[in-house]
Amino acid sequence: MILNKPKAILFDLDNTFYSYTKSHNFALKKVSLKLKNEFGISEAIFKKHYQIENKKIKQILKNTSSSHNKFLYFKNILERLNFTPYVRMAIELNNLYWEIFYNEMYPFPSVNEFLNDIKKMDISIGVITNYDTTYQFKKILCLGLENEIDYLVSSEEVGIDKPSEKPFLKMMKLLSLKKSESWMIGDSVNHDLEPAKKIMNSVTFLFSNHENSKRNNYVDFVFSDYAFLRSKLSKFN
Repeated sequence: MILNKPKAILFDLDNTFYSYTKSHNFALKKVSLKLKNEFGISEAIFKKHYQIENKKIKQILKNTSSSHNKFLYFKNILERLNFTPYVRMAIELNNLYWEIFYNEMYPFPSVNEFLNDIKKMDISIGVITNYDTTYQFKKILCLGLENEIDYLVSSEEVGIDKPSEKPFLKMMKLLSLKKSESWMIGDSVNHDLEPAKKIMNSVTFLFSNHENSKRNNYVDFVFSDYAFLRSKLSKFN
């Protein structure tokens, strides 16, 4: 595939700039330990209720940023446990989760260097992400990427999660993008690459550590190291 220099490079955030999975699992473990050490609630019981609430809330609030809201999960878990009074504890669990989460965020290797390469080439950088805008902005700060990102569009501000076209269309408007002027980088074919290909006709890059990840009509490249993207971009110098 022949690549042209893009006007903008767009990214997903979670599990694309850093490992959301590792940060989330570590933070959730700390919440579970707090309940176990202070109130004798076993990790197995907490995990069971978390999975139930995760599924239930996503069914009720599907395709919205609120469906990912950890505070709602913790509130409902405490209700399931008949924990009283639970107002302060729900806030404490949420605060603990996010404190640990942010402290455990580390950008993937070569991410910073790749973003610096982009900026030096006068290419715009946008982030299209699901979830609450405030939390996603804080993630950008914790990753040290504040100066690199031109715009971030969240599902909260457009009222619906990816793969809806709405966040992609808003980003196109913010960056004055026409079709075929951008690259899209993400870890999900369904939520990132397919809508970017259909709506923006972007060149698409799937970030995946799985060797069996294959290209399809929505995936132009599969990579596991941002050094690969730096090599692609360097051809335009």
